[in-house]
Amino acid sequence: MVIFLNNDIAYKVFFVYRKYAKVFKENTLQKKKIKSLIFGISGQDGSYLGHLLFSKGHEVYGTTRKIRKKNLNNLNKLGVLNKIKILKC
Repeated sequence: MVIFLNNDIAYKVFFVYRKYAKVFKENTLQKKKIKSLIFGISGQDGSYLGHLLFSKGHEVYGTTRKIRKKNLNNLNKLGVLNKIKILKC
């Protein structure tokens, strides 16, 4: 705590502190997007996990052995095939 003898100076310091405190609060309230990597996203468990994480706001990356329509059918049924990034291993 800082105490000044002059009331004008104390008021200015308090005002500046409040101004920066407000800016700090606004920046900390913004959510950062979490990146998630799922190995085997074309399988049953991986596709449901990918759907769940995407619905919670994560940026989802998934790996699969083969990128074929048949292998990615689970993701297509859940409607997240075009919303996630798929990497071939």
